[in-house]
Amino acid sequence: MYQQQRIDYVKALRILKGFVEDEKIIAHSHAVYFAAMDDALKCNMVGISCNPEEVSIGGLLHDIGKEWRIEKNPKKGMILDSPINITNLNKKIKRIVSDPTTIGLYDEPDIHPIISGEILQALRLPQYADMARTHGFAEEVRKTYGINGDFLPRSIEQKIVANADFRVINTNFTSVDQRISCLEKRYQERKSWEKLENLQNAIPRMKALEEELMRLWSKNYYLRMYVDDVREFVENQE
Repeated sequence: MYQQQRIDYVKALRILKGFVEDEKIIAHSHAVYFAAMDDALKCNMVGISCNPEEVSIGGLLHDIGKEWRIEKNPKKGMILDSPINITNLNKKIKRIVSDPTTIGLYDEPDIHPIISGEILQALRLPQYADMARTHGFAEEVRKTYGINGDFLPRSIEQKIVANADFRVINTNFTSVDQRISCLEKRYQERKSWEKLENLQNAIPRMKALEEELMRLWSKNYYLRMYVDDVREFVENQE
């Protein structure tokens, strides 16, 4: 079991750029960084324990595996302080996705949460690995192809990153409903029927997660207001 290590924004960005070259992915990752930071601060404001810096770093690194291609990464990670063993990482990813029918997924973004998680685990960043592997449609891909593992966001940190990504189209902050409409249109235009099916299967989960967090913030906000009002009343009576 690796001891969790925290990294700051500068190091996280350097790690991200060691694996991702596409500026659009990096820009999207920054947008999710800010969305996750905002949501984590909301949690703090209503008394829910959450580390905004750690969650935002998780948002920045959530797509680190989006450009990963098996056997095509000779230079990836070379700028890191401790470069990972790419051959071993590829072998592990292949073992996770052992079903031959999933080979084509290596060139699709649907599996990138799983790959992102494995990269961050290999970098000995398990808390960020858990945030990465539980975003997107990884759970739907798991069900479709029989991949072993749990890819549902469970902790508040994982839920924040997953929801933040659901609410960002490229670099634009939006709602889950708008993101769904955008993705449906994109997949239909590209005739990406497999991705469209995964999206449709994920829609109830995406909406439920957004609603869960909204209720959490709202309920706790008004509860804190009530507690503060009672405390102020009691103090005024003393």
